[in-house]
Amino acid sequence: GMCEAEKAGNDVPSTLTGTLLSFIDKWCELSQRKDELMMRAKELVLPGNPLDELLHELGGSERVAELTGRSQRMVKGQGGKWELEKRNKDNVRERQMFQDGEKRVAIISEAASTGISLHADR
Repeated sequence: GMCEAEKAGNDVPSTLTGTLLSFIDKWCELSQRKDELMMRAKELVLPGNPLDELLHELGGSERVAELTGRSQRMVKGQGGKWELEKRNKDNVRERQMFQDGEKRVAIISEAASTGISLHADR
């Protein structure tokens, strides 16, 4: 890479050579710093999506009707590890399952709430 590149040739004026070498040194330093920060970022343990956490705590998608525009969600898989799952965005079916009492809890986002009415028969 550029950090291992040969120094500028003799036919380049010394001020330009000095500027170029200074730039290369700074670039190499910043590139190394970026790599260090990327490694640290990969080690971070960040909190989960609040909606996914709530859905999990209330029994997961088997028990909770999710009425949102999301196409995927994070679910806690085997061993407690969070995994990405594609979501069937059939809000009409989810709403019906809630209204029929098959799902006792409904989580609805603002995006999905326009013009919807939730009335559980039970």
